[in-house]
Amino acid sequence: MSRLGLLLGASTLALALPLTSQQSDSEETVSLARAAIGIDVAGLFSGDAGALKAVGRAVGSARVVMLGEPWHGDGAAIRARTGLVRYLHEQLGFDVLAFEGDFYSLNVGWPQVRGADDVAPFARDNVFPFWSASRAAQPLWEYIAMQASSPRPLEITGFDIRHTGRLAHTELPRQLRRRLVSTFPHPDSVGVDTAAFFATLDRLLTHEWDYRPPTAEREQFVSVLNRLAHAWEKRAAGRLPDDAFWAQEARSLASAASFAWAGKSRDRAMGENFAWLVAHRFRDRRIIIWAHNNHIIADHRMYLDAPDSTIRASVARMSAVERDSFTFFGDAVRRLFKNDAFALATLSHEGTYSPLIDVRGYLDSTTLMRYVIAFDSVGVLPPADPGSLEAALAGRGFCAAFLDLHHAAMHQKPVRTRALDYSKLPALAMRWGVGYDGFLFLRRTFGLNAAPAHCE
Repeated sequence: MSRLGLLLGASTLALALPLTSQQSDSEETVSLARAAIGIDVAGLFSGDAGALKAVGRAVGSARVVMLGEPWHGDGAAIRARTGLVRYLHEQLGFDVLAFEGDFYSLNVGWPQVRGADDVAPFARDNVFPFWSASRAAQPLWEYIAMQASSPRPLEITGFDIRHTGRLAHTELPRQLRRRLVSTFPHPDSVGVDTAAFFATLDRLLTHEWDYRPPTAEREQFVSVLNRLAHAWEKRAAGRLPDDAFWAQEARSLASAASFAWAGKSRDRAMGENFAWLVAHRFRDRRIIIWAHNNHIIADHRMYLDAPDSTIRASVARMSAVERDSFTFFGDAVRRLFKNDAFALATLSHEGTYSPLIDVRGYLDSTTLMRYVIAFDSVGVLPPADPGSLEAALAGRGFCAAFLDLHHAAMHQKPVRTRALDYSKLPALAMRWGVGYDGFLFLRRTFGLNAAPAHCE
C-alpha cells in the first residue's frame, strides 16, 4: 500500500461520508471539466505530436516533467505515459528518464548497457516488474532499445532509496566491502565491526521491513554508513567522481534503513538522491520522472490543507513534528526547479486493473515469471463516483483528455478525484492545482497484461 494509504488507514476510510458538498456535481468540477482538451487515444499511446500539442504547450520550457499513475497495476496509465515519454524525447528534447527505482542498480547498471539487446534484460532485472516485464510496459522498453544507438538516446536513471534491483543484491555488497576496507584498512581500530555491518546489510537487502533490528544494530549500521559518506565526500573533492557517487550511495543506504526500520520519510530521501543526480550527472539536461501520483505531488500543502474529512482525520492524527516534516518527492523537485518543473498526474475512470502488485524488490527469474503471470488477474475498476472530476470528464464524452491546471480558472477550488490510489481509497476532495500542474484523463483502463480497452 502507498504511504498515503497507510496514513489514511482503514479506520479513517470507515468514517462517515466525506463533505456534503462533495456528493454531487459541483460548479467547480463542471467548470474544471469544461477546460479539458480531448486527446486521441491512439495518438496518445504512440506519442503523436499532433495529438499531444496541448501537453507540449503546457510543458513549455520546463526542465523536468513528472509523470504519475494512480495505481501500479494500471495498464492504460503505463501505455499513455509511454507515448508521452516518446513525445517529450522526440519533440521537446528530454533525454533522461528517471524512475522511482533503485538509485544504485539503475545508475551503476545503465552504463553497462551496450546496445538494444541489453535494454530489456536490464529493465527486467532492475526496474519493478509492473514497469518492466508486463505487456503494457513492452512498448516503453522497445522504444528505449530502439533509441539506444541513436545520436541522442534516452538515459535511464533511478532515485529510490529502496534497493530493489539485481545489482544491489549481486554487486553492491562486494563493492561496498572493497571500498570500506580501502577506507578503513584496520576497521576494528576505528570501531567498525565489519561482520556485524555486512550482516545488517544482508538483512536490509533481503528482508527490508520484514526484519526488525534492535535499535542499537540499526544505529550502528547507519553510523558506519554516515562515516563512510563523510570520508568519501571529502576524498571526492577534486579527485574521483566515483567517490562522490559512493558517498551518496552510503547516504541512500542509511536512508533505506531509516525508512524500513524507523519510519523515516522515503520521499524526502528520494528527493535528496534526485538532487544529487541533477547536480552531478544531469546538470542542464531535460528530465522525465516516472513515478506514482502520490510521489509527484509538488506541494505537500495540497494534502495537509485538504478539506476532505477523510484527509483531515489522517492529518489530525499526526504529531506537530510529523506535520512540520511531512513532504513528498515532488516537493524536492519543485524546490530545485521552481516553475521549470511540471507535475502531470493520471486519472482513470473505469475498466479493469491488475491488483496483484508486489513491490518487495529483486526477484529471481522463476519468481519474476510467477508475478508477471499474476498480472493476468484483473479486478474491476467501477466508474468514479458522480460528482468526481473523472465522472465529469467521462460525461463530456472524452476517451482521453488533458487538463492544464495552470489555466483552469477554478483550479484552486477543491474537487474530488481518485488520483491518489483507486485500489484502496475513495475519491478525495483536494485543491489539486496546488500540487499538480495538470491531469491526464483516461476513460477506460486495463490490466497490465491485457489488450488496450476499446473506448467509444
